[in-house]
Amino acid sequence: MVPALAKMHDEPIHLVIDSTGLKIVGDGEWHAHKHKTSNKRRSWRKLHLGVDGDGFIVASSLTDSGIDDASVGVAMIKEGEARIGRFTADGAYDTTVIYQALATAGLPEVVIVVPPRRTASPSKSAEEVLRRRDAAIAMIAVNVLNRMTTLGMPQSVPVSV
Repeated sequence: MVPALAKMHDEPIHLVIDSTGLKIVGDGEWHAHKHKTSNKRRSWRKLHLGVDGDGFIVASSLTDSGIDDASVGVAMIKEGEARIGRFTADGAYDTTVIYQALATAGLPEVVIVVPPRRTASPSKSAEEVLRRRDAAIAMIAVNVLNRMTTLGMPQSVPVSV
């Protein structure tokens, strides 16, 4: 566990979460390169960080590479001490459990900025936080339709005779 920087939050925070891969390098890696052999045991870890709007680390976790980003994100949301007013993450966090965790840990009108995955479809749940996600999916679909329609329209200009 990476220690968080001590910062007290009296007001709701803007929580930004993401992860990055860390390659484990040691003598085995160096020997494999030097002697041009394969090192089948190469591995890496994921460092998950949650920072507030001022750039202070408020949550962190170091996991194996196979751990799902969203499951770690849920733990970070639930373990956080500050109320969340805005949440920003990439599409890996577009899951029902993230939205449900934000509904309980965030403000009633938490702003969620998570792009839907390419395969996203509207949820079957009636929860308010999921309805906002569904509205974002519908808006994206309409926007794509409008762009495609615009591409098929002829470009014309009036000609004076």
